[in-house]
Amino acid sequence: MNKYGARLMRQWQTADPERFAQIPDPEEFFTQMGADLEERIDALARATAGPDRPGEEYLEKVARLTSARVNAESDLIREAMIPEPGEEIEEPLPPEWRSIWTHHPEYETNPD
Repeated sequence: MNKYGARLMRQWQTADPERFAQIPDPEEFFTQMGADLEERIDALARATAGPDRPGEEYLEKVARLTSARVNAESDLIREAMIPEPGEEIEEPLPPEWRSIWTHHPEYETNPD
């Protein structure tokens, strides 16, 4: 399990232990979730950083790439964290992540 899966597993377990207990194989679930998240972070960081700039110095490039990575991690990790009971579930979360809690009464939206 990568660092993203481990971080999310701890957060989900703390935020909603009852829901966490319903995951049949947490190790497998969070291993896959972490791998998916890492791919999404890599793609967003590359897109955000963009191509090398003409005349860009080495440290400028490092700063640009680091900033893109940090921002991608921040945005996508926040999306992947399980909401506290009563909090809105933000879109767009991948369906396989949302499926863990979408049918839980505390997270369902009122159809009325």
